[in-house]
Amino acid sequence: MSDLRYIRVPNVFLAIDQLREYILSTTHPLVVRVTGSVGKTTTVAMIQSILSRQFECGRIYSKRLTPLNLSSWIVNYLEPSHQVLCLEYSMYRHHHIEALTHILKPSVGLILNIKRVHLGVAGINTLLDIRDAKRSLVDNSEIAIINADDSLIASLKRKRDLTFSFTDDNADAFIESDSDVVSMRLNFTGQLVRFRPYVRTDLFYYQSLASALVTSFIGIPAEVIADTLNQFTPAENRIGWITILGEKFLFDGDVTFAGRILALAENRYSTSILLIAEFNFGEENVLLQVEDFSKVFDQFNEVRILDSHANREVLSHYRIRNCSLVSREQFLYEVSRFEFKVIHFGIYFRRYKGLGHLLTSIGV
Repeated sequence: MSDLRYIRVPNVFLAIDQLREYILSTTHPLVVRVTGSVGKTTTVAMIQSILSRQFECGRIYSKRLTPLNLSSWIVNYLEPSHQVLCLEYSMYRHHHIEALTHILKPSVGLILNIKRVHLGVAGINTLLDIRDAKRSLVDNSEIAIINADDSLIASLKRKRDLTFSFTDDNADAFIESDSDVVSMRLNFTGQLVRFRPYVRTDLFYYQSLASALVTSFIGIPAEVIADTLNQFTPAENRIGWITILGEKFLFDGDVTFAGRILALAENRYSTSILLIAEFNFGEENVLLQVEDFSKVFDQFNEVRILDSHANREVLSHYRIRNCSLVSREQFLYEVSRFEFKVIHFGIYFRRYKGLGHLLTSIGV
């Protein structure tokens, strides 16, 4: 280290805490924090896109947000010009969210959903365990934005908190009508927001409701919210619309996970098909998801798995039901009869650039 400038400290973690607290004493952004089992990253991106129209808005992006890297971001990247800070709170340990809320206290805390995603993490064995691990986000927020349609989340609501819903027209934000153009009623402000959704899934509608409620609470006008939602596309290179042989598909290149595929199965299209080119479960516990996969697959009109050695092994070993193993020739056969077409290839963009490998794999 002879050529480097450094400060020797007796305790690195204590020094980082002191640096973080000094930075936070010099700047005071409004903090919006999002947690949930599925859809956090897109929700944070959506909220930031709206708020950035009127504020200097920072965003912490981390799929493994821990107390240490949150402190590191604050020390290295938080600027006095940041009026608003948006971030997602992932839970990879039972204590993570509580620890993160103490490091950076939220002005607004949003809980999107609770799904069977964290099961298997030490101390997380039931949906109630997930709720209890996430409740500190509500307890430590000045105001919480609550999904009223999720009974576990709704049980955390305090009197001052705001709600969003598909079904309850008394909620602070709810879907008034659903078609190619979605109408959202913001009872909290008396505003109506109309927009064309990027994809017509329940999750995307919940993300839009939550984002509209958060940003209207902060003071963004309805027309700005609507204009941003009309232009919104996911920022991460994991999911998006593609065209193959003249047909439009939603391509999902994320980890193969039942909770994420469920978010695509719960859609507002008349017919849907799921086409799995390759499974890849990453670090997830497959055994805890086997029954969930079978249930999720049953919600599509049809599920086709590309016939390959790797895919056959997965289906044989885990005994996943409600799907068909098909050849390349059958993979895209007559898909035009389905309104919503999804192609899944596990963790595709971690391994490949462009769509060349996908097209080769499915024989196009």
